[in-house]
Amino acid sequence: MGPTVNTNTYHVPVIRALTRKIPEVLPGLHQEIIDAYQDLISPKDEWVNVKVLDNVMYIVNRVTNFAFVGAPLCRNKEYLKNNIDFTVSVTIGSEVLSCLPLFIRPFASNFLGTNTMVDRSSKHLQPLIEERLQRMDHESEYSEMPKDLLSLLMDAANEEERTLHNLTRRMLSINMAAIHTTSMAFSQAIFDLAVVDPDCVQELRDEIKSVTEREGWTLDALNYMIKVDSFLKESQRLNMLAQILMRRFARQPFTFSDGTTIPAGTLVAVAGHAAHLNEASYDDPHTFQPFRFVEKREQTSRKVDLSSTHTDFLAFGHGAHSCPGRFFASAVLKLMLAHVVMTYDVKMQEGAGRPGNVWYATTAIPDPKAEVLFRKHVEVE
Repeated sequence: MGPTVNTNTYHVPVIRALTRKIPEVLPGLHQEIIDAYQDLISPKDEWVNVKVLDNVMYIVNRVTNFAFVGAPLCRNKEYLKNNIDFTVSVTIGSEVLSCLPLFIRPFASNFLGTNTMVDRSSKHLQPLIEERLQRMDHESEYSEMPKDLLSLLMDAANEEERTLHNLTRRMLSINMAAIHTTSMAFSQAIFDLAVVDPDCVQELRDEIKSVTEREGWTLDALNYMIKVDSFLKESQRLNMLAQILMRRFARQPFTFSDGTTIPAGTLVAVAGHAAHLNEASYDDPHTFQPFRFVEKREQTSRKVDLSSTHTDFLAFGHGAHSCPGRFFASAVLKLMLAHVVMTYDVKMQEGAGRPGNVWYATTAIPDPKAEVLFRKHVEVE
């Protein structure tokens, strides 16, 4: 990903700044979701088989990049494919490299092909970056710069980071984090939607219809979609991507409140799956209860929405280093689920159950070969 992405993390406050712009970009995100689904899974009266993960990754990539680089680049298939290739290469490559001795990792990393992917992405980003650099040099044009992630990064970057090569690496790295996690989470939600009780789907439709008729497709509307929020959170609770997370290296000895001592040099991590299946936190924790967190809202004063972190929900991490993009990701996930629920009927093939996960070391991903049936939803009067 480059030597400075982890050492100069100026992108973290930039991502938080993007969060504050969600109300502005939300109508565009919603329209991009509609257009992307129309292009890939055009609603039809007959059932159509859809390979879920491939299609979801394309849609998440396209929609996310509407907020990252804007149109028309967010619809460029070559640019989008390169984002996905980079994501897959780095994700798999990091697991492979972690199994190798330290001295051989720099040599082995050359075979991942990421440098070629950076060059490909640079070709697409260069016109945008050069145009915006010119605008930044002219105060009268500065206010006209698009307020997407790329512009925010350029505005915050120092001179060393404000180069085509470094900005491209930064954009690819942020894309990797956004595309990978959001695609996995939404694919799991589609699998759950395909097997859940039809009454649950109707409750989701009723909520979405009622809220959007009153609020439109706005951030306020998403905040009122508590059943949609709960459905997505419950899906993530049972199908979290990383089972070992929040890894930390102890630079000095540390003693916990229960007396457990960690010597200096110890690598520690959190077992996320165990936290999500803890009976002290969740009744019947192995069962998918789509509106579990609607009930939790009534039982506790703390926030329990999708983007909130806690020791009993770690999909976005927890504490000072929790995912800074979780609010944007949550908005995209809710918009996408609301669109699917209102536009399609979804089910598994006759006799097929919910697809399982495929494991890579401690990472659980939705089955990349799994297919789900889609057809146009028609409201019955």
